[in-house]
Amino acid sequence: MSTHITQTSSFNQKLLNVLDSRGVVQDRLPGDMLVLPNDMYDVSVSVNDFVVSDTINYSLEKLYDNWLYLISSSIIPSNNIPNADYYTSIIADTPTTGLSWFDSTQFPVISSTTSDGELNGIKKITKITNTVNSNNYNLIATTTTNIILLSGTNDSNVSVIQNDQNPLNIIRSDSSITHPSNNINFLSISNHLVNHSNELFVLDDTLKSLFKFDISGMLTLDKAILNNDTPGRLMTGMVGSPGQVDDRNKFYHPVSMTSVDDLIYVLDFHPQQGSTVKVFDSQLNWKNNTSLGIALSSGPIDIKYNHDTRKFYILCHITAYGGPPTAPELFVYDEMFNFVESIDLMESGRHNESIKSEAFKSIDFSIENPNIMYLLSESNIYKKYVSRPTDFIGRFKIEEKRIGSGDVTDMKFQDITINSTIVTHGDESIQKDEIFLYESEYEIIHKFQEDSNYEQSLETQFDEKVLYLSELTILPTESVNTFVYNKTLMKHVYNNALLLENTSRKFTTTYDVAGISQYIGFQYLNISELSTIRYTTTMNNYIGVNEVVTTHTINRCLEEIYKLQLVLLSSMQEKPTNIYPLVSEPIVLTVRDASSNSGFLLIEHEQEDTPLVAPTVPSVSVPEDPSE
Repeated sequence: MSTHITQTSSFNQKLLNVLDSRGVVQDRLPGDMLVLPNDMYDVSVSVNDFVVSDTINYSLEKLYDNWLYLISSSIIPSNNIPNADYYTSIIADTPTTGLSWFDSTQFPVISSTTSDGELNGIKKITKITNTVNSNNYNLIATTTTNIILLSGTNDSNVSVIQNDQNPLNIIRSDSSITHPSNNINFLSISNHLVNHSNELFVLDDTLKSLFKFDISGMLTLDKAILNNDTPGRLMTGMVGSPGQVDDRNKFYHPVSMTSVDDLIYVLDFHPQQGSTVKVFDSQLNWKNNTSLGIALSSGPIDIKYNHDTRKFYILCHITAYGGPPTAPELFVYDEMFNFVESIDLMESGRHNESIKSEAFKSIDFSIENPNIMYLLSESNIYKKYVSRPTDFIGRFKIEEKRIGSGDVTDMKFQDITINSTIVTHGDESIQKDEIFLYESEYEIIHKFQEDSNYEQSLETQFDEKVLYLSELTILPTESVNTFVYNKTLMKHVYNNALLLENTSRKFTTTYDVAGISQYIGFQYLNISELSTIRYTTTMNNYIGVNEVVTTHTINRCLEEIYKLQLVLLSSMQEKPTNIYPLVSEPIVLTVRDASSNSGFLLIEHEQEDTPLVAPTVPSVSVPEDPSE
C-alpha cells in the first residue's frame, strides 16, 4: 500500500497535486546531499529498443521525475523552532494570581517547585472544543491518581481559565474516585484520550482497567453534571482486571492507547511474552486481539494512528525500562496490524549519542502538515518528517528563545498535544498547529502556534509557467519525425531552463552540538557561481534535419537535458558552514615559509566546541538577464 503524504503549501495546488501523484515528497532536510533519482543509465534508450513514442516517452518521464525532484528540493524547513512570534502564552498557578493565562511578554517569575499547585503532577494533557462556545478552552489533564478538568474562555489568546457561569470558579475535578457508586480510586493512570464523540477514556496500569466517562458537563457547562460528586464527569463504563496480554478483557501492563473512529486500541505489554493490541468499541465491548509478538521487547511507550498514512506508530525505548541507552525505535504497522517496518529514530555516528539516554515520552502528528511528527523527551521536543523519521528537522530552542519563566536547564517535559487553529493575517487565514506542552518542574502549560515554516530557493511565480507531463510526451497519433521529437525535447529544455533561471540562491546550514543540521539562512549565488550555471542550447539538444533517428541520436539529446539537470542539482546544493562531529582537536595548518627548507610552517589552532566556519561568500543580486 502506497503512503500518502500531505505536501507543503509552497507551490500552487496544481503542482502540489502533480508532486503527490508522482510520489515526490517535499522532505529535504539540512545536511542532505542531493542526488537525482534517475541517472543517465535510467534515462537512456536501450540500444536494442525501437525509437518509437512509447520508448522515448519512458525516458522523458525519467527526466520529468528528475525535474520534479529538483522542484521538491527547492524547499527546506526552517530550524527556527518554535517560531517565537507564535509562542503566545502560558498557563500557570501563582500565589498572587491563582490559575491564570499569562501573556508571553509578561511571564511571572516562577521558581522550581514541588508544591501541590493546581497543575502539580500532570502526566498527560488534551484539549477539546467546547460545544457551546468554540472559543472556550477545555483542557483535560491526568496525574498518576487524578483527573483534572479545566475549562475557560479565550480572549485574544490571553484569558483566565474560568467557568462562564462564575468567572472566579475554575472547573477542576481532581477527585481520585472514578465514581461515587463504586469508590474505586485511581492508582496509576498511564494514559487517557478523548475520542471523536468527545468521550473520555482513562487507562489505569495498576488497576489494569479502562474507564469511560461522560464529560458533556464540561463541554456544555451543564450545572447538573458540574455539581455532582465528581464535577464535570460521570463514569459510564469500565472493563478490565489483572490478567495476561492474550486475555480479551484483562490487561497485564497497559501502557498506551489510541482511537480510530469508534474503536479504542489498547497496547498491552509483557517483557517476555510480547505485546498485544486489544481493540474495543466505544461501549467498551471487546472486538479483537492482535499479537505483535516480541518485536516490542525494547519497551513500548506510546501508540498513535496517523490518518494521512493510515498506519499505526508505536514508540519504543529500552531506556524507559531501565535498560542500557539505545536509540529510540519506531515500529510501524498497517491498519490490520501487519508489520511494515522498524526504524531507529537517530543515526549512530551522525547524531550525538546523548540522545539515546533521554527519557522519551510520546509521539504526536502535526495537523497542519501530517508529514510532520513531534517526538517528546523529558528534556527536548524534536520535529521530524514522518517520511524520514531517522533524521531531524530540528528541536525546540528552549534556552535560546528563553521559553518559560525559570531556568530552562531544569525543565522537564511530560506531554505534548497537537490541535488545529486558524490564524488570520489581514485577509488571509492560515492553518497552524496549536501545541500545548506541559512542563512539570515549574508546573506550566505552554501554548505555541507552529507551522511547517519552509524556505524556498526559487522565485515564487515559477510554478505559474511550467509545463506538465501531458504536454511533454509524444502522442501515439503524432507522426514519427524530427519536428515532433524536437518540439517535445524543446519543452523539456524549457522546463529545466525555467527552473535554472529562477534559482538565484543557496541554502546555508550548520550542525549543532547534537549533530542536527539546521537551516540558518541563504546566500545569493555570486558572479563565479552564476558563470558556472550558465546554460546555452546547441544543436546537440535537437535532432538534425538530415539525421537518422537512432538510439544514439536520441540519447545525445536526452543527455543534454540530463546535463542541464546536473547543473541545476549543483546550484541547489547547500552551503554548510561546518562539519559534524564538530572540531574539538587542534587543527594543524600549513603555511609557506621561505626561510624553511621544507618551505612550510606549521601553525596550530585550538578549537573547543567551536564549529569550523567556511569563508563567507559575498552576496550579489542577480540581474534579470545573466548576460548583462
